[in-house]
Amino acid sequence: MKGLLAGAPLEFTAAARTRPLIVSLPAPAGGFARFAVQESPVVAPELAARFPEIRTYRGVGVDDPTASVRFEVSPRGFSAMSEASMAVPSPPMVISIPIPSFSSPSAVRAKCSG
Repeated sequence: MKGLLAGAPLEFTAAARTRPLIVSLPAPAGGFARFAVQESPVVAPELAARFPEIRTYRGVGVDDPTASVRFEVSPRGFSAMSEASMAVPSPPMVISIPIPSFSSPSAVRAKCSG
């Protein structure tokens, strides 16, 4: 996943608009949902320079444009929160993959609330 995300364009750039990175994540109802993902830094540049191994991203649903996702990758693993508009009945979902299980798909813990 880290290698794939290295190709994510930075938000608000021409590349983000024209060449988004498509990532599939587990969906609340089963299966996977595709998102157009961009790197989305959320901390001050000075703090990001001190902790370059922590990266944050945002995405918009490819198949369901009302869906959105925010996630981060850090030495502790991968965590994400995804939700869709009320027009599409789907509860918010949280995904957490702790290290050292980060590379194992069977380690995914998904929680749907609602």
